[in-house]
Amino acid sequence: MLFRLKQILFWIAYRVDQHLPLSLGVLLRNRCWPWRLVLDAVELHLADRCNMNCTGCSHFSPFAAEWFADVDQIGQDLESLRAKFKGGIRHVNLLGGEPLLNKNVCAILHRVKETCPEAQITLVTNGISLLEQPTMFWTACRDAHVRLNLTLYGPMAAKRSLIEQKCLNENVPLRVQKGDVFFARMVPEGTAPAQKAFRFCRKTTYCPYLREGRLYRCAQAFHIKDFAQAVRKSGYEMKEVADEGIPVQDISWTGKRILRYLMTPGAACRYCSERVRLMAWSNGSKDVRDWCFSQ
Repeated sequence: MLFRLKQILFWIAYRVDQHLPLSLGVLLRNRCWPWRLVLDAVELHLADRCNMNCTGCSHFSPFAAEWFADVDQIGQDLESLRAKFKGGIRHVNLLGGEPLLNKNVCAILHRVKETCPEAQITLVTNGISLLEQPTMFWTACRDAHVRLNLTLYGPMAAKRSLIEQKCLNENVPLRVQKGDVFFARMVPEGTAPAQKAFRFCRKTTYCPYLREGRLYRCAQAFHIKDFAQAVRKSGYEMKEVADEGIPVQDISWTGKRILRYLMTPGAACRYCSERVRLMAWSNGSKDVRDWCFSQ
């Protein structure tokens, strides 16, 4: 019953939102004011690997090869990107995969704060290994003024109070968000209307993705290659997706040009439906059809 109610509320909000101009939706939700040359947010993976493997994961973690972010690479990339925005970067979101699987997470937190002192740093975790983190992790969180964002999936519900108490004791801010609903929206045939799909995304999220020297419109634009490989392994057809991002060290890519790029659809948008199929959270499936808008 609760899941059905969430479905209804989602579709009401979605229908209302479609009547707002795209630019107004971005301004209201993301406070991205291009004339101030501020980048509202950027996302980085600390690990592609995950210890939960949620069905329908939007970053395709169940299909990804093991990979962990390098401290120096993150520092160089953020420095190059931040230099293009005089107002800096408002939010740096660290996720995955599961970011706490990266053994250099403490060093990365310090490096991000050093490079983007004005940014609010948020580390998004499923919490499985949060209570096992050493003292140096909590110290790094306090030093870098990190906010933890716990996506609370079913298996971790029983540990919620323990995690909340631990964060309170360590004086580290915690936001808890239930992870009980997932969106399925992939279109392996690549026939989705790119402009409509992009409009849907930008009116609900603003998630530029920084990865090894290149900036993408979203994490899916980079990681869709993992989904495509899984689709082909399953015996279905899916063409290669050429979304190469932009090189952040290229001086021809100014802040204004980057903001314009982030507000235009790309090749990967043709593989995302302009609508979504809501489903209750589950994990363990690697059936690519569970990621698709129509099964």
